Amino acid sequence: MKKRKIGIAVVCAVGVFLLVSAFFATNFVLYDYHMEVSDYQYMKSEEEKPLSAATSVWFSYGDDGKEVFYGIDEGISQESLTVYALTQTGEISVTYGSESPIAEDSLGHFIAALPVAEMDIDGDGENEQVYDYARADFGSNSFNPAPQSFLSEEIPFELVFAERKYIMVYYENELLTDAEITVTSYNGETNTYQTNENG
Repeated sequence: MKKRKIGIAVVCAVGVFLLVSAFFATNFVLYDYHMEVSDYQYMKSEEEKPLSAATSVWFSYGDDGKEVFYGIDEGISQESLTVYALTQTGEISVTYGSESPIAEDSLGHFIAALPVAEMDIDGDGENEQVYDYARADFGSNSFNPAPQSFLSEEIPFELVFAERKYIMVYYENELLTDAEITVTSYNGETNTYQTNENG
């Protein structure tokens, strides 16, 4: 009998708590995440370049999940930056300098690119063509397991996430299958990767 009284008291207490909390539900923030791309604030970063960024242009995200920042190295003008964005109609919008505010029909897939440069990045005495760009995916469509590639002639090389666990490599708008890829960072460190028959 005593256990039953305790059980009834607990159920009543929980019921009262839920009833009272319903009046203040708008003040309870369990998870604040904007799913619409246009809800994000998109702005130039005033922070130092992240250690993980090995390019002259990069993206970073705000701590509260509602901000996307783009950054470029000192000495590079913002006007030289080209921003590509996928739209809901499947077209690519092109903006020079900034994508702010974000277009209403944006899917949340962005590539920020600098003009092609010539430099010797592997130390062999010959210049290589360097495509310096960064990619950002955010909003509800970033959870789509299907690969979201731009497939534009202006973007000859793409790394695209698929099924949220694979990286697919595109070169000149085609999957780079059964290929060996050598990645050289600015500090001269190299890593070699192998793609399979699915790129």
